[in-house]
Amino acid sequence: LTAAAPQQPTTTTTNYAQELREKVAKEAIRLLRRPPKLSAPGLLGTRLEHLSTCTDDPEALKLLARALTHVAFAELPDEVLQAMRVGELVALPKKRDEVRPLLIGLAMRRLALRALVRVKRDELRTAAGKHQYGVGREGGASLLVKSLEVQAELRPGAVFLKVDLRSAFQRLSRTKAFEAMAQAEPAVAEVLRRWYTGSCKHLWHNGHGLFEEVESTTGFDQGCPLAGVAFAIGQKGAL
Repeated sequence: LTAAAPQQPTTTTTNYAQELREKVAKEAIRLLRRPPKLSAPGLLGTRLEHLSTCTDDPEALKLLARALTHVAFAELPDEVLQAMRVGELVALPKKRDEVRPLLIGLAMRRLALRALVRVKRDELRTAAGKHQYGVGREGGASLLVKSLEVQAELRPGAVFLKVDLRSAFQRLSRTKAFEAMAQAEPAVAEVLRRWYTGSCKHLWHNGHGLFEEVESTTGFDQGCPLAGVAFAIGQKGAL
């Protein structure tokens, strides 16, 4: 029977500590118990509220947490991993007739990677450094404004420069981010490398009701839980 059965797809195995795996699984369960309402469903139509119904069944919840742990560490057959990399692109309007590209990934991917980032939030915040206010800084935008107000009062003759990078997440060098993350947090670096090595074709739903392919070869998907930490740590050297 074994010889007659189709060969199982190859799954990449990793050597993450069991303690880290258990923490990610527990954090995923915690997130499932209080899912955001009406979260974007992604291409498969699954919302986090759908997955949260498994919390009513201990055995189903245990199996789902195990599956989410494999997703978090990209321990998936390559065909599955590449499929889960694909997301739906939406364009959010900005000023001056510009748009901000946002990727809506699959619910399981978003949930699993968010659990990993939350487990590693202290290490990632430290790695990102004190000159950024976006990663692991509660109320970061308000803190930045207050800091600038204080600096303006202490240095009334100083000039403040604002640099706004267009599509910053999508243009950041993946190689630079991989290298910086490997030095800062090796466990997350390996996950980042697995999810973002090679090109990926996302789908954009145009105004005519058709999907168009948009190839992604650089940077990180805005909307992915890994994108913020990858950007903050990847461009830390420039700060």
